[in-house]
Amino acid sequence: MDPPTPRTTAAVFRMTPEDVAEVARIERQSSSTPWSEESLRYEIGQPTSRYVIAKMDGEVVGHLGMWLIAHEAHITTFSVDTRHRRMGIGGLLLWESMTQAINEGVSRFTLEVRASNVPAQNLYRKFGFVPVAVRKRYYAPEQEDAVVMWIDQANTAAYRSRLAAMAPCGRVEGKSLSSTQ
Repeated sequence: MDPPTPRTTAAVFRMTPEDVAEVARIERQSSSTPWSEESLRYEIGQPTSRYVIAKMDGEVVGHLGMWLIAHEAHITTFSVDTRHRRMGIGGLLLWESMTQAINEGVSRFTLEVRASNVPAQNLYRKFGFVPVAVRKRYYAPEQEDAVVMWIDQANTAAYRSRLAAMAPCGRVEGKSLSSTQ
C-alpha cells in the first residue's frame, strides 16, 4: 500500500548550524539515544560528512546524515518528525542523499536499523539494501539488536536506473542538495 500523498511539498537542503536545534528535537522524538546538538554541529563541519534536512512550509521535518569514506557511505542518523511520517519524506531524503553520494563516487552504502523497525527496513529494501548481519544488543539502553544492511555496486548503470525510476519517490518535490535556503 502506498503512503498517502502529502498535504504540501518538501524540499531537501544541506543542514546548517541554524537547523541543528530543530534536528535535535526530531532526534529526541525519534530515538532513546539521540544525537546531541553539539554532535550534530561537529558533524556538519566535517569534510566526510553529508547531513541534509527536509523542510515543509519552512519547518524542518526530517534529516539524514552519512559519512563518505573512500567509496562507501555509512548512513549514521535518519529520522522524520512523527507528524510527517508516511508522506514520502524519508524516501525523498534517502533518494537525494544517495543520488548525491553516488555522484561523488560512492559505490557501497551501509546502515544499521533496529530489528523492530520494520517500516524503515521496508523503505531500505525498496532502495535495494539487503540485510547482511545482526549486531546483538547494539541499541542502548533497550539492548535491541541492529540489522546491518548494505547495497553493493550502487554506481552501476543498473542501480542508477533503479534510483532514477524512483525520483523523487513520486510524492514529494525535492531540490538539489546544492540549493541554498
